[in-house]
Amino acid sequence: PSLAVRMYNIHDVQRLEKEVSSDNNSHDDTNGGVDGLKHLRASYEHAIVFFILSSVHQRDQLGRRDSFFHQAQRTNIRIFIVTDVSQAISAMSSIVQSLAPEKREKKRNYFAQIAEQNYLPSSVVRGGVEPTPETIANHAKEAMIAWAERMEMQTGDVNVALDMMGSIAAVATASNRDLDNIPITTASKDVIRHFFGRIAREEKEGGVVDNDNNLEADSELFGDIDD
Repeated sequence: PSLAVRMYNIHDVQRLEKEVSSDNNSHDDTNGGVDGLKHLRASYEHAIVFFILSSVHQRDQLGRRDSFFHQAQRTNIRIFIVTDVSQAISAMSSIVQSLAPEKREKKRNYFAQIAEQNYLPSSVVRGGVEPTPETIANHAKEAMIAWAERMEMQTGDVNVALDMMGSIAAVATASNRDLDNIPITTASKDVIRHFFGRIAREEKEGGVVDNDNNLEADSELFGDIDD
């Protein structure tokens, strides 16, 4: 999921309150709300705002109905108010961890949808006759080759991987050692590692799964999968 973070300190708050007081239209809905926060919320799946304020300034912002903090709240964006940067970083870490399972669920739903669309197409099922296991296997291999082309893998690498590993499932859950023993390009190995995720391989190898790193690696290589 896409994530945007914005932070305000007391100097930002004081400056923006002056701007709002001098221009009554600056926080209209047509201008994206106060400091464009409505546009920020609408542009990202997850938008978060941190107010980094001392206890004194927190009481001031919370106690005044016309404060910048309360104006930001009216945009319905997700807001955290903390006393220092370390608290903001800790909160962001927790948020990212909470997003990882959600991202994985989206990927599972996405692959399930693709499988439903592509498995046993009408061109394979002819005259209502159930296809043979060989026909199903050939269709699955063709789909895997088409996937490799979309991922711009080196020509022939996916065939080598399938021949040596024996099945698509074996390729998808191959350990890093398994992949290292296959004579294909490093770029193709990286595509397989990142696309299918590392949970199954690391559990097989007795490693520790790092959801934050998985999320970052997947996003860098493939971007976000939208609903």
